[in-house]
Amino acid sequence: RGAMAVAGASSGPSALRPCAVSALVLRRLSLASPIARPSLLGPPAFGRAAWGAHRWNDKAWHHRRRLAAASFAILSGAAAAITAAKVPSRGRSSFLVCEAAPQDLASQAGGGCGNAEVEKAAASVVDLVVRDYRRSQAAVASMPLVVFVHGLDSWSGTWHGAATALAARGIPSLAVDLRGHGQSPMGDPADFGPAQLAADVRAALLREGGLRQGGPGRCIVLVGHSMGGKVVMRYAADYPEDLAALVIEDMDCTCREYDAGYMNPGPAELERKRGFDRAFATWEECHRSLTSFGYDAKRVDGMRTEAVPRVFPSGSGGAVWSSVNPYAQWLARRTVLSQDDAYASLQRIAATRACGRADLAVHVLVAGDAGTVCSWDALPGGIRDMESVLPGLAVATFPKSAHSIHNSDGEAFVRSIAEVVRLSS
Repeated sequence: RGAMAVAGASSGPSALRPCAVSALVLRRLSLASPIARPSLLGPPAFGRAAWGAHRWNDKAWHHRRRLAAASFAILSGAAAAITAAKVPSRGRSSFLVCEAAPQDLASQAGGGCGNAEVEKAAASVVDLVVRDYRRSQAAVASMPLVVFVHGLDSWSGTWHGAATALAARGIPSLAVDLRGHGQSPMGDPADFGPAQLAADVRAALLREGGLRQGGPGRCIVLVGHSMGGKVVMRYAADYPEDLAALVIEDMDCTCREYDAGYMNPGPAELERKRGFDRAFATWEECHRSLTSFGYDAKRVDGMRTEAVPRVFPSGSGGAVWSSVNPYAQWLARRTVLSQDDAYASLQRIAATRACGRADLAVHVLVAGDAGTVCSWDALPGGIRDMESVLPGLAVATFPKSAHSIHNSDGEAFVRSIAEVVRLSS
């Protein structure tokens, strides 16, 4: 009613557009701001720490959150319908002036950065290294392409087992190395962030024929693990028309916290991170370098012996390449994992679906209690909160799995992705 009253009081060219109504409602119903939240959603005026510690134990409150999200979806759909009908302005008594096209609603309703940052990111992309698991052109033409995005301290090789198993089922896929990871270049460190990482992935898909140039791309099933889960949420918020489905593997929307000394290194330590070179003359030199940045020695040993090694021979004479990059790790923690961009992206995805801009299914796969990095009850951004922000979010649990579900419970993971592809075809 409040949104309608504001809209009804507007007139002329400056009247409130449907997208603005959606934005108003979304902001009122969201948990994006930790301060002065509306009473409909629970206790107001919580600080971030107090709010995050609050337990999700009020069933009535939880019911109101779901009702609020549903109400937003209904109002957003109504706004989109009114826009499509092009209702004219008739002075102060008119309800809405329809200046915005339906495709503009979701981006503005999300309260995000808009097109400027997306355009800037598109102009600053780097050429990502891509692993191609498309064996059959017939399959490529007849079903969505699965695109895998890895997590922190990882690379495209982590998906080899899952991608090979999907290929045996006739399901094509690609796996990317994010900038600064694997064998992809770092680019300008100042550009590193969710929007840029998402734009890099999209540019790689265009280059590899995964999307059509100059218009909505062929629908893909986008899968992101851990930190990659936050990247794919940003991709879905910025380019929803590309996607048939989004799969977030063991990641929520909470902001990670790290030691202040690590997040704010002195000039000498920052320069040491920046100067890290992934090419090493010997394995021993690589091992010493990675452990000097705080990586556990046994973990580094495992990077050389795992099924698809992250540290592998490069050239001759014992030279090796490290897919792990301490500088990229630091940048990812500062700009992706510790920020609330994923939560804002989830809100934009909800607006996108409510406004009918894209028919996008969203799935979250949660590892077992011993291995998961997800919080069920954290506010804002825990799994249950994500369910209330995005009605229809499909959550599946893998009780026996470690954090990397695709490696620790590979068969179940492949079955899940294959089912998502089937439903998206």
